[in-house]
Amino acid sequence: MEGLFMKAGIKRVHMRHEQSATFAADAMARLTRRTAPTVIGPSTGLCNSTPGVAQAYAAQSPVMVIGGEHPAWTDSVQLPKDWCEENNSCGGIVKT
Repeated sequence: MEGLFMKAGIKRVHMRHEQSATFAADAMARLTRRTAPTVIGPSTGLCNSTPGVAQAYAAQSPVMVIGGEHPAWTDSVQLPKDWCEENNSCGGIVKT
């Protein structure tokens, strides 16, 4: 994946927590007024990113959050019990 970023001229910044990643994307979007993407892992990663997404939404910052999905979750029978609650954590401020 690093090679793809380099080829496209995208600088990758590793963050140690999802919340930090979304707050950093919000800051970058505010500074540049360009869409700032962030890639978040599945499950709790998406939940942890919610405060940063909400802050970006409130500030009208152009932030794009790409959330991962575990391969086992593709079959609706195998969805974790809390998936619906987590998927709605950003309710009216996200597009899926």
